[in-house]
Amino acid sequence: MAKWTNDSVLDALLKFISGAAISNDTDNNRNLSVDSSQPTTRTEAITTYKLATTTLTKVDDFTIANDDSGRKVTTAQKSGVTVDASGTAKYVAICDGTNLLVVTTCTEQALTEGNTVTIPAFKISVSDPT
Repeated sequence: MAKWTNDSVLDALLKFISGAAISNDTDNNRNLSVDSSQPTTRTEAITTYKLATTTLTKVDDFTIANDDSGRKVTTAQKSGVTVDASGTAKYVAICDGTNLLVVTTCTEQALTEGNTVTIPAFKISVSDPT
């Protein structure tokens, strides 16, 4: 018998990342940070290694759809994000109010405090079972 998972199961994970699975309106936004080192905790992502940060909203900034081998959530591009500290951008992280949810790499580039940065759209994929 082939392995199979309903898209709604995979979407539940992606909806949690985006905040769409949260019915409490006080916890539906996500923090998107650009970091100089790989964070392993929320504090590291939004404080220790943070070079820039912005907010992602579940309605406007996340799109769930089919992917080549499963499902994906794509985050919207964020332009004009103020750089809070100088350093080399290496990672992008998504956090909710208490947890570090996702970390991914980005194109390394030097950022200067007071300037702005554009965080390109990126996707988080969940594969169908094989």
